Amino acid sequence: MRAAASPRLARGSGGARCTSRDSLLLVKFENIKQAVEAIQPVRITMRCPACLREGTLDQRGGDLRLVQRGKGWSNNQPATGERICPNPDCAALIYLVYIPSSGEVIASYPPERLDFDASALPSAVQEPLEEAIDCHAGESYPAAAVMVRRTLEAVCEDQGATGGDLYKRIENLGEKIVLPKGMIKALHNLRLLGNDAVHVEARVYAEIGKREVEVAVDVAKTILQATYQMDAILDELEALKTSAVKAEATQ
Repeated sequence: MRAAASPRLARGSGGARCTSRDSLLLVKFENIKQAVEAIQPVRITMRCPACLREGTLDQRGGDLRLVQRGKGWSNNQPATGERICPNPDCAALIYLVYIPSSGEVIASYPPERLDFDASALPSAVQEPLEEAIDCHAGESYPAAAVMVRRTLEAVCEDQGATGGDLYKRIENLGEKIVLPKGMIKALHNLRLLGNDAVHVEARVYAEIGKREVEVAVDVAKTILQATYQMDAILDELEALKTSAVKAEATQ
């Protein structure tokens, strides 16, 4: 490791499945002395970046605590280690940087990703949302905002929604699908929608951070569910009802 202000991982592609130590990304730490101490691994719970399931990760080997310049040994110093996804169908190898005293994960490789259901989505809609989630995982929030906007534009194009700008097209989309009460009005609070049918000022994107992107992704997922996935959910509920009626008839 080479000394490179807070510990962080070098950028890389998210979601890749690692199978050996050699395939781990090189990690750069800032403000770290060339000093380490072996420590007892801490149990870490997080969503697996590969299969997206939440769980307590399996330990792999020992962990190392790093010392930041001007600070002595303590449980508040960052530590590094490897973990394995507990899902036997995944078993992805994950490299972590975390705080031993709290178990807070500072960074991981592959990076943790937001979850979403891609079933029944057309590729023109699914691909920009996946890219938005990749950008969010890489802490590239302005880029993530651009791709969330592109996702919503793609939905409107696919459904033939009309309007002079994106907000008005989503309003028109709301006449075709069932959205939670107040959702359309609340969309005014998403700055990435803007008022221009062609673009949003670069300054606006530059000001968008992690929380606003996460809310925007949640909004996009709600719209996608109402547009493409609700019928499948209703069919599943109807199938459950039919199965229950048949079971009662045979008793």
